Amino acid sequence: IMIWKNFKFKDLNFSDEVQIQLQQEQKYSYPLQNVDYKLQERTQTFLNENYHGGLLSSTLFGVRYFDFEGIAIGLEKEQRGILHQLLRTQLNIEANPQKNPYYNLFWLTDDNRPVFCKAKVTKAVDFKNALGDIRMPYDFQLASPSEKFYGVELKVLEKQLGSAGGTALSTPLWAALGGYGGEIVVENRGNRQAPIRLEVKGKCTNLKILNLTNSQKFRVEAITENFVYDNQNLDFLPNKELIVEDGEKNIKPLRSTGGQIFLEPWFNRLVVLTDNPSERANIKLLYRDTYA
Repeated sequence: IMIWKNFKFKDLNFSDEVQIQLQQEQKYSYPLQNVDYKLQERTQTFLNENYHGGLLSSTLFGVRYFDFEGIAIGLEKEQRGILHQLLRTQLNIEANPQKNPYYNLFWLTDDNRPVFCKAKVTKAVDFKNALGDIRMPYDFQLASPSEKFYGVELKVLEKQLGSAGGTALSTPLWAALGGYGGEIVVENRGNRQAPIRLEVKGKCTNLKILNLTNSQKFRVEAITENFVYDNQNLDFLPNKELIVEDGEKNIKPLRSTGGQIFLEPWFNRLVVLTDNPSERANIKLLYRDTYA
């Protein structure tokens, strides 16, 4: 099985299993023959935006384009008509390009890990011959607003302030970091920095987040009860701003150290600190393995 046949977009499933079943039961199928997914040069991105009426934000730096080639197979003209309508409906540029929504695009990595990104149609499906032929080659293009893609599994780790793997943090670490905290050892199995969502529920005095693996740090000068730090956003769109909230109130202006926190590929040591050793807030980390 070729890995690039395992794409799914909207109501289309290009996997071998589904295509074989369609051909056997419905007498039609639309298998992919080739997929080229790559990053484009900045100038090419601008040309594409202009051609498609601003489909992609002009602030984007790392657009990834997916160029698909497939073949629609229908034994009878009726089946070919169904295929023609199905693909044109699912793979057409929507009416308002400025508000053209993104959809999940799923596929498998070379080692069979399910991943996804957000994508939209930037070149509508085009058929290479008429309905009179049993085989109808076709192509189309999707674009993602980020060069990164993500593991489908949303990974969740939970700890409590004052613990690291179930035991208290060592005094030398407290002294070195100047506070009291909880450590999370976390693995990003991708090959790019992974964004995170960190929730800290319970009273915390001057909360600080550190990734000891890459020396990134973030601190707010405030007493928080329901803290959220989120540079992930569920849409994975790069123009979304960092979220720093306490009980849904924006406390980003209270940060004294404003660097963002990301997980490096492989293992990371993430530490959450407060200035008060009696505090026992619960820490919840959410992330996805991140690839490019």
